[in-house]
Amino acid sequence: MVAEQKALSVDFGDEVLGPLRDAVLVEDSERIVAFANDAFAGLFLGGAPAEVMLGVDCGAAARRSAEAFVEVSAWIEDTEGIVQRREPVLGQRWQMADGRWVERDYRPRFVDAVFLGHVWVYRDISDRVTAEERADALAVELEAAAARQAWSTYRTPAEETIDAVERATRRGRAVVASVKIENLDLVNAELGREASDALLDDVPERVAAAVPGAHVARVAGSAFVVVANSDPHEVVARIHDAVGVTASARGRTAMLNVVVGAAVPPEGACDGRACLQQSRVALREARRTAADVVLDPAGLAALRHRDDLGLALPGAIRDGELRLVYQPVVRLEDREVLGHEALVRWDRPGGGTIAAGSFVPAAEILGIVPVLDEWVVDRAVGECAAVLDRAGGTAVGVNISGRTLNTPGRLVPLLANAIERHGVAPERIVVEVTESAVASHSAQGLEALRDLARMGLAIAIDDFGVGSSSLSMLGHIPFTHLKLDKAFVRGLDDPRVRTLVSIAASMAADFGADVCAEGIEEEHQALTMLEQGVPIGQGWLLGMPV
Repeated sequence: MVAEQKALSVDFGDEVLGPLRDAVLVEDSERIVAFANDAFAGLFLGGAPAEVMLGVDCGAAARRSAEAFVEVSAWIEDTEGIVQRREPVLGQRWQMADGRWVERDYRPRFVDAVFLGHVWVYRDISDRVTAEERADALAVELEAAAARQAWSTYRTPAEETIDAVERATRRGRAVVASVKIENLDLVNAELGREASDALLDDVPERVAAAVPGAHVARVAGSAFVVVANSDPHEVVARIHDAVGVTASARGRTAMLNVVVGAAVPPEGACDGRACLQQSRVALREARRTAADVVLDPAGLAALRHRDDLGLALPGAIRDGELRLVYQPVVRLEDREVLGHEALVRWDRPGGGTIAAGSFVPAAEILGIVPVLDEWVVDRAVGECAAVLDRAGGTAVGVNISGRTLNTPGRLVPLLANAIERHGVAPERIVVEVTESAVASHSAQGLEALRDLARMGLAIAIDDFGVGSSSLSMLGHIPFTHLKLDKAFVRGLDDPRVRTLVSIAASMAADFGADVCAEGIEEEHQALTMLEQGVPIGQGWLLGMPV
């Protein structure tokens, strides 16, 4: 891998790089980023340094990258096809979500018939496309004498939409909604292309009737923008009523599956292009969560902060800004320390200490959480002996993401190498995986857990009780610890919750596993858990992460 990346990094030449203003991204044979220049960062990373892309898994991050383009599905499909074919492609045109146009070149890199990786070059051709559009419009106008007008007054659909956004914000409270039909391929297959096209052609008229006074524009085959001065949630609901319709053709029926992301810009004149981009950010989040999203300025800032953290995380790992803290796991009866859970913290320069809950979700979305897992495993195993000697207990718990667990050939070698390198006994490590991570019954994940158990490591099911698992799942997992989610601690005043806790404790005992309650912050919670048969606890009452 390292040899391939070095070969790629020195084998570009002017032929591939072209002018410095072209955006260049180079992936190795496994689609890990080996090089990105500043022009690429300026085009796709919003000003973040290009170095944050190094080591990113492009295969995992491709779907998020696709959100920068209008035709998201088409871009993903075309990119995957190019990667599989490994044949040069030149001069592809793609429109970006912010209205710009880019031209894309692709070249596979071979040395002596050995495939080294992929090279992508993007260049901004917005000015060229605008000139072509104006030329086409002028030609049409010249041919239509009855409708002749000066070419300088011509407005493209994108420009008209931007103007509509700026007019709406000047009028008062506005909403800019990006609308995407998710199941267009299925509708085409069910109804036929002709009927599907007719259905889409009617969307602007239906939305305009449902949202009086709205500006409605079709920006791609299955993507629309709606601009209105109205309550944002009401606008979203009316869009669903107007677009999510059932149609019939060829004796078959299909319903349009609609996702909406809406931005609510501050009142007063705003940059229409920026507001459109904000609605695209909302749509991206809506598609990720499979639920409509309405973002006000505060919500948008929170999303951007999350994404900024994710983009900066690889650099933070490289620069030594991360550290581990250890929270004790305690026997409730006598408060003896039984072990510790390793928790990651980020000491970000100028940003204080950031807990994992603030940046791990971003790492998962960007596809870089395996890089974080590798760092955590190596550091926790390396510090295990010192932590136990200093603070007591017999084992250290290490959290593993679902992505690393369910990727074939990743988790077992990662832990085995760390244990051998640091000379740690396997039984001193507890692998903690969330209930959701193992609920999919992934064959790779289950086999990895069994291999770890055979090596002597303990397995803990974390956050148990709030995921999507079933009781039958437990029979397939060689777990030795069951950690109840903190929601059970917060709900102990409810007798039904106490009953569920008692059932979980009894079930864990039948499996020969320890059961631990997470999130204990008050003495009465610890006592109640003991009464319900839970002998072990973790939380601020019992010990802060140190």
